[in-house]
Amino acid sequence: MTGGDLRLLVEDQPGLRRLAMVEAQGGRLVDLAVEMASGVRAPQAGDLYRGRVARLDRALEAAFVEVGTERQAFLPLSQAPPSVSEGDLLELEVRRAGGGAKGPKVTAALSEAARARLAAAGAGGAQGSRKPGLIAAAADPLEELLRAGPREIVVDGLPLCRALERRRQDGTIGGATQITGHVGDVPLWHVEDLEEALELRLAGSLDLPSGGRMIIEPGETLTAVDVDRGAERAGGTGTGAKATNLEAVAALARECRLRNLSGRIVVDFLEMAKAGDRKALEHALKAAFARDPEPIKLFPIGPSGLVELTRRRRRPPLHEVLMYPVGELGRTWVRRPQVIAFAALRALRKARADYAGAAPLIAAAAPVVTALVSGEAAAARVALEERWGRGIEVAEQSDLQTFELRRA
Repeated sequence: MTGGDLRLLVEDQPGLRRLAMVEAQGGRLVDLAVEMASGVRAPQAGDLYRGRVARLDRALEAAFVEVGTERQAFLPLSQAPPSVSEGDLLELEVRRAGGGAKGPKVTAALSEAARARLAAAGAGGAQGSRKPGLIAAAADPLEELLRAGPREIVVDGLPLCRALERRRQDGTIGGATQITGHVGDVPLWHVEDLEEALELRLAGSLDLPSGGRMIIEPGETLTAVDVDRGAERAGGTGTGAKATNLEAVAALARECRLRNLSGRIVVDFLEMAKAGDRKALEHALKAAFARDPEPIKLFPIGPSGLVELTRRRRRPPLHEVLMYPVGELGRTWVRRPQVIAFAALRALRKARADYAGAAPLIAAAAPVVTALVSGEAAAARVALEERWGRGIEVAEQSDLQTFELRRA
């Protein structure tokens, strides 16, 4: 698919940016990304860091490196200088973002492109800092999606819309690209029916066309995926194990990209007795993942019928950005307070007409109130107040799991 077949839809507000790439014909979702303001930026694949070797572990054949973030980076000795010693300063590229209790995986065997970026950043000169830390960040999701050359960009957020238009005029964005600013009280993603698509990416199961379903369970060490007969198990008229598995393959490749699933992924497909059917499944997997932007490694179907694959972790998956684990072993995921806060502001913006002549009020639990008053969503609240020319009151109500909109 060429960029001329694509539209980029961006909601941009202080503290939150949501991006969706959709097909120009039909509106099918192709890519999805959410960036939310937080504290320290976590290392991402493609970042360049300066690190100090903290410890060599010969048993693991690796070095642990301080890079100025909470967790040390993991450097395989095969990717380090032969004479590496504790205390050495190294210039490193992040190969895989960290996750859970793991830090990022890095390499000191830099590509020519990485060395050129270091030179452009002045990292090797005398003026460069010799302390561990970020030297040059990888492209953010907006830049990555712009590289696809969408024919149209629609932006809900005036400052970003103006910035992109300036880039179109100076040639850093194709001159034929149409850039449009979204106006009105109804947020762009609601107009484009993307809210439901985002919710679907946070759900634990996905229905398949035949009546089967795919259950997706992210864990600390891997993501487990189970293909279930669904309608067949309930007495419906399914299409058979092979057809359901092939539907699941297509859905899996798409969901890995939209949800940004990464690391080790283990899939329990429906059992198929014929060797030819299992071979067809392997071919389908290779074809389905061929256009994935991240490196994929597929392993042969194991004796138990499980399929294992790995996908590079460039950035945190969607569920980690918007949710956090709770309960025993962290198997239940709930919305982060700031996510609820931003949702409340979007809902309030959409309901503006209901508050003519009245002061709007958002009631929510204490963590959400904190996000609105002094946390990640505070700047977005102030921006909406300035847009409306009136204040937004916030009240704490501990029994609310999400929020309620009221008249003050």
